[in-house]
Amino acid sequence: MPNWRFWEKHEEDETIQSTLPGRTALIGEPVPKPVEFPPPSEGGDKAQRLSRLKQRREGALYDLSQAELAHEEDNPWQQRMKLLTEAIETVNHDLDDLEHLPKRDLPGLPPTPIAIDEIRPEEPTAVKFRVGNEPFYYEADLDWAERGGPIVHGDLLLRSGNPASLVPDSMPAELKSELADHLTDSLFVFATDLRDRAIDGDPPPEHPTLSYLARPCPECGGWQDWRGNCSECKRRQWRGQQLEAELNRLESDRAAELEDQAKWADRLPIARKRLLDIDGEIAAIGDS
Repeated sequence: MPNWRFWEKHEEDETIQSTLPGRTALIGEPVPKPVEFPPPSEGGDKAQRLSRLKQRREGALYDLSQAELAHEEDNPWQQRMKLLTEAIETVNHDLDDLEHLPKRDLPGLPPTPIAIDEIRPEEPTAVKFRVGNEPFYYEADLDWAERGGPIVHGDLLLRSGNPASLVPDSMPAELKSELADHLTDSLFVFATDLRDRAIDGDPPPEHPTLSYLARPCPECGGWQDWRGNCSECKRRQWRGQQLEAELNRLESDRAAELEDQAKWADRLPIARKRLLDIDGEIAAIGDS
């Protein structure tokens, strides 16, 4: 077994390590300088500035062209306003025609008696009556709403009966379909009125007749339903509202066109100065 002296070996290692070079630069070796990047070339900076100025000049040219165009007698704004004015005149003409529509002269119906057979105010509500020999039966669907809440009565539905059978044979052919549709609505109004009277505890109307289901309207000459409502008057009123809304829209568009033209016209001196300033900056860069 070799005669090792471990304490002597430790001293030997320290001696060896002390002679090893450190991890710093050697004495006398030059320290490298930090890398310095060259400044941006003057030519590249000019090119970027010129590019930006050219883009601004294109916008200034557009503004100037629009401002000059707004001062011309025949320009896009005037053309659009002319079309809008023509449309406004057309709508006003339609409104005038609607206001002066001739009064219709529709024939009335004979005073055929209406016999009320049954009115059931309890759910499901129902009404049964006869117009001459034609029986009609209306009944509402059963309401399964939660108990304890407010009672809402559903609309009555025609279960049996033909409203078109009440149109007289003497009625002109071009009016038969219109009268059949009117009677369909008026019979529903009559049945609902009977039901509502019974619910409120009021007596039914006395001696109702078929003639009350299609009375001539004193305003337009159309037919009124059982409660005096005229579908022809409502149709004309709806048409008038549509035309008024269209007229307001057209007038608003025309005012917007006029305002836009005035805005561009007022910008003319500003647009000219802006273009001169940009051209001056471009010239200054070219001279530098």
